[in-house]
Amino acid sequence: MPPCPAGHGPIWSTTRDTIARWILCILNGAHARPIRLPPAPHISVPRVHFVDARLSQLRNPQHTKTHIATIQLIVESDATSTRNDGRDKHLTCSPFTLDASKNDTSLALDALRAIAAQMVCVGHGISFFMPGLRQSGLPLPQNVGVLLFFVLSGFLITYTLIEKSRDPRYTFLQFFIDRTARIYSALVPCLLIVALVDTATIRLIGDRFIEGNRSPGIFLANLLMLESYRGPLDYLSALQWPIFGSASQLWTLVIEWHIYLFVGALFFIGATPTRAALLIPIAIIFGQIPIHYLFGALQEDNGIGRSLFALWLGGAYSFVVVSFGALKGRTIGAVLAVASMVAYVATTPAYLEYRPRGYPYLVIFVLAVVVATQGGRIVVSPWPAKIIRFFANYSFTLYLVHHTLMAPAFLLWKDAGWLVFIPTVVGANIVSAIVANYTEMRHKQLAQFLRRGISRVESYVRGDRDVTSSMPSERSSD
Repeated sequence: MPPCPAGHGPIWSTTRDTIARWILCILNGAHARPIRLPPAPHISVPRVHFVDARLSQLRNPQHTKTHIATIQLIVESDATSTRNDGRDKHLTCSPFTLDASKNDTSLALDALRAIAAQMVCVGHGISFFMPGLRQSGLPLPQNVGVLLFFVLSGFLITYTLIEKSRDPRYTFLQFFIDRTARIYSALVPCLLIVALVDTATIRLIGDRFIEGNRSPGIFLANLLMLESYRGPLDYLSALQWPIFGSASQLWTLVIEWHIYLFVGALFFIGATPTRAALLIPIAIIFGQIPIHYLFGALQEDNGIGRSLFALWLGGAYSFVVVSFGALKGRTIGAVLAVASMVAYVATTPAYLEYRPRGYPYLVIFVLAVVVATQGGRIVVSPWPAKIIRFFANYSFTLYLVHHTLMAPAFLLWKDAGWLVFIPTVVGANIVSAIVANYTEMRHKQLAQFLRRGISRVESYVRGDRDVTSSMPSERSSD
């Protein structure tokens, strides 16, 4: 959805003008003619005398559908206002973009994703081998990394839904395929790695806790994202599945997955009301965990995980803010980013990272980074981009397996210090990069494979030999 920048032309304060701006954005502003505003440098209270909104749809041989929206806004000032000099100024919509050739926003988001994964890995390494560092009073990096993941997820999923839904063939099924490929391309192999490493740990070292959480049923429940259920049905023992083996960090992935399907179902209920009968049950089933995490926590006694869905929604709202141009400027963004992170660190002591009153600082931080990088490209050399994307491309795999890879070393050399901390962190990164090269990094190929399979099934049911006409084009998203 294209934003309406506030920095062009007069800034109207009336509600009717605000509504007109929103109409322009909604009606596919990428093809919109500019709003023509007679500028008056000293307008007191403008009066909108006429608003003409017209939407026409044309057929184009090269495209399935092209929307052309035209909104003309004619404004006259009050009789006491100073008349303009006759020159028209145009207010156009400058779309938010993640195009790497135009700005560094996608690179910055990749950097934040990579940093968040490293914070979780390093934080758990500190907890395992150098627990004394946790007495510094600073926020624990593993918890801050998880919170950043949720803000980034809210921002990027909202962007993906709005951007891809411009294609009328993009449905909830396509969204589900994308999310399934993105998550399970890493989750399945990582669960197998957890099973393999835990088996070796039990046989060679021994650990009752890991051994007690290993069974085919627990593995299947974790594969289906049923572990650590929180919601109105948490009294049912059938929904109370533990996390598989040593992969204790998987509780956050369950929340993310249910948020994806809940928010996606709600989005497409609004976008395609004719399919609401199919989507409402999905929203009800997968909405229980997200709704719990609006105010609830994983552990009520210490508040771990509290209000993670509210934090996710904060990330989604930050996309709305930046897409409509409510905040602009590289300097403003940089200052806000530094100030918000300093404020978060100063007001958030260790073990209280999941206190919701600190969440706005993290939302503002991500928003500010996006604002600072939307104005253009700063990173010109290809090498910084290659390095950042290298670490970002295996960040999800690192998040899933690092704890399991560190557990055997912890059982053998507890509180061993730097001598074990550095090799385990480096080793977790190396293993994750190798595994991700054949799994996580190929999630788009998996999504295309699933699309082709579903298209063939649909074609067989319809008796149609053309299996490519209903497939939406692939667009880059994460």
